[in-house]
Amino acid sequence: MADERVYIDPWSPGTDHGPILEPVELYALGENVKVRINPCLTGEDKKKHDFVYDVADGRAMSHEESAAVQKYYDEPASLPRLTQLVIYTKLAPWVTVVRASVHDRGVTVGDCCESLKSCYAKPITQEEWEALPPRVVASIQRSLSGSMQYGGYGVTHSPNGAVNIKRFNWLMQRTVCSFLTVDDKYAEKRFGYRAPNLFLMDFTE
Repeated sequence: MADERVYIDPWSPGTDHGPILEPVELYALGENVKVRINPCLTGEDKKKHDFVYDVADGRAMSHEESAAVQKYYDEPASLPRLTQLVIYTKLAPWVTVVRASVHDRGVTVGDCCESLKSCYAKPITQEEWEALPPRVVASIQRSLSGSMQYGGYGVTHSPNGAVNIKRFNWLMQRTVCSFLTVDDKYAEKRFGYRAPNLFLMDFTE
């Protein structure tokens, strides 16, 4: 008798669809595990190329793109499913630690979106601002001064001395998530180690 059980897409939302690995379990497996990133986050699947997410305002650029984000929101961000992953970019010094909001389904695409939004909504510290090269400071100031969102006031300082701009301002116009990739050589150079749940993200306008 033929087996007529329905095949479930491995990227389908839900709980208990596969092993959920903690970081220590993932690292212990070493070379025996290859983490795959959801195709909507890599741009590899042409059917999922409509995924666009802006960390500056936490939404997509159009109604159609917002619908696409929501469509993939509950899908796992990786296979095997993980309880934690780390996203970083060459454009900024911060890393985004993404933890599963629901343990039994692992980190989802939505968890990545919400964590990126929260990370880049934090204010830049005075020390971080002063560490920027003068030409970059000038570029950010021009970007802020020309934005109606900030009333044309440019960069000012709050009473506690911190600049009144957010991390996404550091990115200037490049706040739209591009695609996640793995770059072990760059990770080792920057962090001193490589890991299967350490993902590099670029941003575009």
